[in-house]
Amino acid sequence: FSRVVVRGYFGQHRRVWEEPLDRNIQMGQGLFGNAELATLIAPRAVSIDISPVRPYEGPKADPPIRDIAGPGTTVSPEREEVMQEFGRVVQYMVASGGPVHVAILEKPIPKKDLAFAIPEGLDVPKRVQEHQQQQLRELILHTQALLHRSDKVRQELWNSADRSSIEAWTKSAAEFREMVHEDLIGKLPLANAEAMNPRSRRVIDADDHVGFEIALDVYEGESPQNFIASGVLLVPKGIKAGERRPVVVCQHGLEGTPFDTITMDESNRAYGAYKGFSTQLVKKGFIVYAPQNPYKGYHDFRVIQRKSNPVGRTLFSYIIEQHRQSLHWLATLPYVDADRIAFYGLSYGGKTAVRVPPLLVDKNEDGTHKPLYCLSICSADYNEWIRKNCSAEDRYSYVFTPEYEIFEWDMGHLADYSELANLMAPRPFMVERGHNDGVAPDEWVAWEYAKVRRHYTFLGLEDKTEIEWFNGPHTINGQGTFRFLERHLNWSANQ
Repeated sequence: FSRVVVRGYFGQHRRVWEEPLDRNIQMGQGLFGNAELATLIAPRAVSIDISPVRPYEGPKADPPIRDIAGPGTTVSPEREEVMQEFGRVVQYMVASGGPVHVAILEKPIPKKDLAFAIPEGLDVPKRVQEHQQQQLRELILHTQALLHRSDKVRQELWNSADRSSIEAWTKSAAEFREMVHEDLIGKLPLANAEAMNPRSRRVIDADDHVGFEIALDVYEGESPQNFIASGVLLVPKGIKAGERRPVVVCQHGLEGTPFDTITMDESNRAYGAYKGFSTQLVKKGFIVYAPQNPYKGYHDFRVIQRKSNPVGRTLFSYIIEQHRQSLHWLATLPYVDADRIAFYGLSYGGKTAVRVPPLLVDKNEDGTHKPLYCLSICSADYNEWIRKNCSAEDRYSYVFTPEYEIFEWDMGHLADYSELANLMAPRPFMVERGHNDGVAPDEWVAWEYAKVRRHYTFLGLEDKTEIEWFNGPHTINGQGTFRFLERHLNWSANQ
């Protein structure tokens, strides 16, 4: 191409999260705005046509097609915005010492200069549709080829880890943990543990335990409200003075709340998935904390993801710091053993189980990592995650579901679930899997877990990991996992 003419797009895109999803580029606002992209075209010419184009109101689906596409609209940038971005391009080109090959077209290009004769007998709408389908097939072939090769890319990356001993692995894991946190999740400044400002109110008073709603400040906000972490704390009655007990953090799934994990009402829809596992565990004598994670509100929380991606962050950037603040606060309670805080999450909570406990560490004075979670249990989510995200042929794929926020930048080349779970070692890690769980087939789960089992075995830690298969759906089973918690938290319900 010798020249590029752009119309109805060139601007600063400060509300890019409201635009179509294909513009939701990871770190796009931080690394390459329109000005930076325009300079890459030089020394070829760039002409910016500031005349408006017809707005696009977003994807529409007519029945029987499902209306599940991510929302997004386009409007032509205002002249002032265009001129500001144009000024940045000129500055770049002047600084490079070369000629300025960018210009504003004050008047739109006459249609007669763009017109061409359509050959007789050509069905233009049909050809346009065929061309779109051809482009889609090309993209599918490309992404499926990347998917097929991605495990080899990850293997080459992680083969540099030293697995010769637990000590050697711990050092290697620290480096990979930093890489995953920075490149896949997006790292935030540490939460201010000195300004958590805890608030509580009693919401449960049962025969054998009490429950409190908790709110903690994580970051001071510029808006009227601070960024907070919240949840429900369940405490067994009868804890002796000076006694410190283990904690199980029980995490809800998509569109859930802490009370979904607590209710024992079998007529409640949430009971079918969670079986009141928070309440079951507090009745066994554990302290239980059920956090509220932000993946609730359909489009509302997905807007957080879409706002975050262009600046190199994800939803889990915030979740990690919410959990950091929560665990720092739990450690201040006189009846909590801060060295025995475990994680147990279902569904999106299982997604949390392989992202937060492996990555959530404080740093000691010598720079080594101090993990805040002592073990992690992933329930009803563990599988071959890269395939679930990218497959164009499997019915389990997120390609065919409404969760348009689920995709994580370059994850296929960085870490699948086995690599994330391996970062738990030498801490215990467990998978809870129902044969009828529609998240993925058993074969995907077994394939991905086998790599974790091998990793732990090579390190001499085969007693620190396990998987429980049970005949059931997308639900808490609460059998092997409860025994796993009791064993590794050194706790018995009869204590």
